[in-house]
Order: sequence, then structure tokens, then C-alpha cells
Amino acid sequence: MLKVHSNGRLALVDATFPCLVRATEIMCASAVALTRKEMQLPAPHAIWTLYPNVISIPESIRHLFRQTVVTPCLGLYRELR
Repeated sequence: MLKVHSNGRLALVDATFPCLVRATEIMCASAVALTRKEMQLPAPHAIWTLYPNVISIPESIRHLFRQTVVTPCLGLYRELR
């Protein structure tokens, strides 16, 4: 559905309405599947185990993320589960 141009930018292979609808359906299905995997994790910080080879994140950034996002949202996470 996507191709990489010689300048490194992504583009749709076919930008017609049916192709855009299909691409949206695929992305929605992927997002739902990933969310289901994330919700099955034993703890919020375990999300990093789903993306082991994506990027290396410095511990300082992880700490900041825990302080500003994970800790304040722990109650919400428990309620969603």
C-alpha cells in the first residue's frame, strides 16, 4: 500500500478511494490487535517488551515518561483492564 520514493518520502501506491478505505481498514485492524496485546500485559511498563528492536530509549526518557504519563495514569489503566 505504501512505497518509498527516491527522496525517502512515503507515498500511497494507489490513492484512489477504494485503496484509501482498504488502507484505513488495515491500519484500524492493526491498531486494535496491538491494543489487545498491550492490554494483556501484566504491567504498564511491560509495553516496552512489545517493541524490543524499534529504538533505543535512554533511561532518563523512560523515567520522564513514567513520571509524566505512566504514574498519573495508573488508576485509568487499572480501570480499563
